[in-house]
Amino acid sequence: MLNPKVGIFYMTFMPQFIPPHVNVKEFSLLLTAIQALLSFAWLALLVVLTVPLGRFLSSATVVRRMARLTGSIFLAFSLKLALSRRA
Repeated sequence: MLNPKVGIFYMTFMPQFIPPHVNVKEFSLLLTAIQALLSFAWLALLVVLTVPLGRFLSSATVVRRMARLTGSIFLAFSLKLALSRRA
């Protein structure tokens, strides 16, 4: 409610989906409700998946492999930067 960008988004993006023969106010509220329901479902799914995913990501093997992968990516970027020529 305090973020004006959300209102501007709905005022500029949603009208293209409103057919010309319907009540604009009711259809706008319907589209907004659908979007809110989908957002709630997505965020609820993320919350439900957090616990098993958190357990998986905190295992020692996964942490070690992620550290190696991240280090390899940083090394690749640093090699690319060191071997690149300035324009």
